[in-house]
Amino acid sequence: MATIDPATGLCVNHITLTATAYDSCSPEDWLKWEYKIDAFNDGKGVHAGYDFRVGSLTKKEFAAGDTALVNHNDYADDNKNPFDASGTYPVARSNGS
Repeated sequence: MATIDPATGLCVNHITLTATAYDSCSPEDWLKWEYKIDAFNDGKGVHAGYDFRVGSLTKKEFAAGDTALVNHNDYADDNKNPFDASGTYPVARSNGS
């Protein structure tokens, strides 16, 4: 259930956002992962039109404790994990804004 964040005035809700991928040539833990999110689909984010960006990193690097060079997503549960963008995101503006 979405609630209004008193600090921002935005309606927020926890979402689960993960992905899987494979190819026929590479071990799964060697694929580089990165995600970008345009929160309001307005093309105005600081990362070439995207608001949030995390990555890139392989699952093998992540398991070894490496950190992605870009980890800009304050809404993510773990902003250092390029395989899982789950978190509490703004989903709408409140009626008052």
